[in-house]
Amino acid sequence: ARFICRKLYRWFVYYVIDESVEQQVIEPMAQILIDADYEIQPALEALFRSAHFYDALSRGPMIRTPLDFLFTILKTAQTPIPAELTPRYQVLWQLFRRLIDMQMEYFALPDVAGWKAYYQEPLFYRNWISANTLKERSELAVTIANNGYQFNGNRIKLEPLEWITTFADPMEPNAMITEMITLLYPQPLTDGQLASLKEVLIPGLPDFEWTLEYGNYLADPGNEDLRDAVDSKLRDLLTTILNLAEFHLS
Repeated sequence: ARFICRKLYRWFVYYVIDESVEQQVIEPMAQILIDADYEIQPALEALFRSAHFYDALSRGPMIRTPLDFLFTILKTAQTPIPAELTPRYQVLWQLFRRLIDMQMEYFALPDVAGWKAYYQEPLFYRNWISANTLKERSELAVTIANNGYQFNGNRIKLEPLEWITTFADPMEPNAMITEMITLLYPQPLTDGQLASLKEVLIPGLPDFEWTLEYGNYLADPGNEDLRDAVDSKLRDLLTTILNLAEFHLS
């Protein structure tokens, strides 16, 4: 039972299981598993409802799988995907093929032990990152954030202008950037990092310049010049955010 619970813990929380985690998390989970006649759900419910699972130290210690990396971008940024079955299948199939280049061919585990990230010591999750896979991740993020992917006439890319309309205060650059980070990252960034991101959005300019430019666009959304200017700034910002090391954490 403890062996199974350690596997579950490494999948959902972290690969380091010290004496404290063993006593306070693994052993109680194992007892729940035994009492439930090895039904997994009650043990998982206990883990997910525990204070330990929501502890700040449990947020962001893992490296995102390629699948998590891709769909964190798509779902969090509300990326539009074709609704009709055939184009939807074509788009998602091509994206899943990109996962192969990142060493994760979904539904095709490398061997009976599963993904190395969950059992191979001492690297564990770091198995996902190499010079090649990091390059593939970066190229994927840059492409989706900018021109997007086109498959048989169907294009998939981020639409940041539509996305930020769901934010609490998209006209204030600091608030907008902070909300992006809150949605995309497991942990907050430092003030210095946030300032660097704002420099990408409005290089060398005061905050009100973004408020003015975005406000002008909202007042005349049909003006392509205004739209393109604001859209370009947001895409540069998102490209930077998706390529910071912290975005690879989960």
